[in-house]
Amino acid sequence: MRWQTLLSIVFLIVSGCGFNTDEPVYDTASNPDGFPPMALTMLEDIQSGQLRGFDAIAGAFGDLYTEHTDLLDSQPWRLVIDRLGSKFSYTADSLRELGIASYREAAEYYQLASFARPQDKQLYERALTFETWRNAFDNAAINLASIVGDGDPQLVEYLAVARYFLFGGESHREFYEANLRLPFRERLKATNQLTSDKLADLDPADRCLVSYLNLTKEPVEFNLASYEDPSIDLAACRVTQIDSTSFIAEAYIRPREAVSGDFTVALRMSVPDSITTAENLSFNRSQLQLRPEEPTSEWKAGSILAAARQFDYPVVPCSLQVSMIDRSEGRAKYLELADGGGSFFHLGDSAMVAF
Repeated sequence: MRWQTLLSIVFLIVSGCGFNTDEPVYDTASNPDGFPPMALTMLEDIQSGQLRGFDAIAGAFGDLYTEHTDLLDSQPWRLVIDRLGSKFSYTADSLRELGIASYREAAEYYQLASFARPQDKQLYERALTFETWRNAFDNAAINLASIVGDGDPQLVEYLAVARYFLFGGESHREFYEANLRLPFRERLKATNQLTSDKLADLDPADRCLVSYLNLTKEPVEFNLASYEDPSIDLAACRVTQIDSTSFIAEAYIRPREAVSGDFTVALRMSVPDSITTAENLSFNRSQLQLRPEEPTSEWKAGSILAAARQFDYPVVPCSLQVSMIDRSEGRAKYLELADGGGSFFHLGDSAMVAF
């Protein structure tokens, strides 16, 4: 993190315009601008591939600027930095094309390129989305090492990663759509992991996620609860812990008929009084709103829709209830359960997946 902050400041100061990535970033042999030998060695090592990766390159720049602070005000060096940024971007693009196993290294070079060329907004956005992948290796809720390694990752491991990115923040979702959706589909089909038997072994939320991702045409036959007026099934609902205080809530609904309205899923979360007292919390119940991405005009009878989002919560909830709300008349109208049991359905302990 220290090098990351340093480089963002340094490259912002010394960046300039672009160049042809087929050319060397600088003629180190003749050294027309009289750069110090330490700078020339670093450039040669980067161009030859001897110096690779974010930490190594960031460390080299940190050492260089510690010894030669005058480079920060050098216009010729500024042009070299910009050219190097273009090289980093080209390297990152090449690594990305190699596939999932190379995404982590690609993320490092996108980060370096973004620091070197801060005026390139498209490059900045690419670096931001790829950084979500690099950071995800430290997350305990998913196993990226299995996905990128030479092992045999199972369907549930792919779904855990898909959930983490698809229902995370905007950058996470963008990364999934651009870099994971198609490769995951191809891998799962190639390894024959979407058979009826394997789908039947999934828990309800994972099984619904498979359908929501259009990985199978087999229908979801089960449901937790049904609402009436209009007729909508709640097929599955789950809260998954992804960090000490971060969670992903997902609810899967299935309209049984064409509907119109402004529907959201309401998820009530409770914690014991003992926890609120011990943690000095001023609440013991919160309600989270989950909205399907698709407008009701696009809902198709029998299809599985997801209402999901990431949220922060200071403790792990111990009790979950779910309902549906229609706000089309300007106020919150809770739908009634078809069995006459009120509006809220109590979820079992399996709906909360914690560390």
